[in-house]
Amino acid sequence: MNRSSFWSMWAASLPSVLLAMSWPQSAAAQIREPVPAAAAVRTSDWLADFAHLKDALTRAYANLDWAIEQRGMRLPELALATEAAIRQAPSDSGARAVIDAFLGAFGDGHLEVRWAARPAATSVPSAKDPAPRPLCARLGYQRARRGGGVRFELLPGFRWLPSPDSVYFPAGIMVDGDDRLGVLRIASFEDNIHPELCEAAARGLGLHDDAPCDSACAARVPRDTGNQLTAALERRVASLQAAGITRLLVDVTRNGGGTNWVEAAARTLTPVPLRGARMGFLRHPHYVRSFDAQIESLRRDSVAATPQAQAQVGRALVTLRQQRREADKACDRSALWEGRPASCSLVVTEPPRYSTGLVAYAEPGTVDAAPPGFALFSPARYRYREGMYRGPLLVLIDGGTASAAEYFTALVMDNSAGVVVGAPTYGAGCGYTNGGIRLVLPHSGGRVMVPDCVRLRASGSNEVEGIAPDMPVPWRRADTPLQRARRVFDTVSTAR
Repeated sequence: MNRSSFWSMWAASLPSVLLAMSWPQSAAAQIREPVPAAAAVRTSDWLADFAHLKDALTRAYANLDWAIEQRGMRLPELALATEAAIRQAPSDSGARAVIDAFLGAFGDGHLEVRWAARPAATSVPSAKDPAPRPLCARLGYQRARRGGGVRFELLPGFRWLPSPDSVYFPAGIMVDGDDRLGVLRIASFEDNIHPELCEAAARGLGLHDDAPCDSACAARVPRDTGNQLTAALERRVASLQAAGITRLLVDVTRNGGGTNWVEAAARTLTPVPLRGARMGFLRHPHYVRSFDAQIESLRRDSVAATPQAQAQVGRALVTLRQQRREADKACDRSALWEGRPASCSLVVTEPPRYSTGLVAYAEPGTVDAAPPGFALFSPARYRYREGMYRGPLLVLIDGGTASAAEYFTALVMDNSAGVVVGAPTYGAGCGYTNGGIRLVLPHSGGRVMVPDCVRLRASGSNEVEGIAPDMPVPWRRADTPLQRARRVFDTVSTAR
């Protein structure tokens, strides 16, 4: 929908259009069962929550300027429509739907509200103490299955390469004459959905399920778990190379993102030095606290570091203190809700900060694999072999490719490390740093997830725009799995 048609719809009937708008499934799924008709709706409380939400967005939402400038959002009209819809809401459930639709209008995959669940019916407490939770469960590891990608096995000439590591990374080969296209499926960049890898990492550190886990343990176990996953990825790459592939297609369709482990994965798959994306941070107490913690940590951990690392830390501290001063500057942007420009920018891009830390790239071995080095170049926390795969690289994307998977794609594209194939991505961009900014609506208790960072593409655009492929695949809505696979193969065949 273009900008003019979007806003002509709003002019027609603002309150009803707000309720009719679609919103991201992740937000819509949070709407709870309707409140019984007899329950009174405290409209004043919902209006107060909405006022609180507007104020919070001007103070903490990293993509607000993008929504105004690129999406053509008219905040005063949007606010009036939302307030009118709240007044008309017949129930608390209806009011929640209005807030969901309001946030969905921003078109940001990371902007959503998570509503508090209804209190469970009172139950008789168990006489037994609950069993202690295993170590990896305490660290947040929970098994999850992610959706499959394109079904290349439906094509003649394709075969999967069976391996115990297929549970993490299915891999196969498509043979067409002299072309041997390797296919590597990465369904998720999460390294916290494989409890068995965490358990293996814990055993390697001599930790049992009932072992206490302090802050050092809580950092070391996840790091070693990520290394276990990287090792599985490296074994899959090795098996593809042993099978004689001439090109590699990495399928990240329907990959909804993940963790910082994406840094290790990307660097394993190309010899090209991948420079991290420029990052925008906020003028907000959240970042002041973050910079204070980084400064203190660097000062403390660098005492026993090598002379080379201490020199790197000294330069880093200068930059961190400059960034901290910027984050601490006040910025009143309330004028945006009145249709007037703000007098300051919430997002700061100078001094430069990168998705990888304080430097955009560091050659393997030049940064200590210890806490001071992690602040300088965050991928150093993982053990990986840069450029294990050195041949032609293709990345397959679609509308379900989001968040960290978009970052993976942008790293490859913006560093000219490969060719991107498929359909435009979801458009989630950067999400949350250090747990995100806590934002709770005071009356309803809704927890609003507000993106607090911006990842910039090489062009200077915001990654939340989504990523358009170098080579579009002409998928159709009614395509069968066979047709989807065939269209991909036909497209990449022209790129030999």
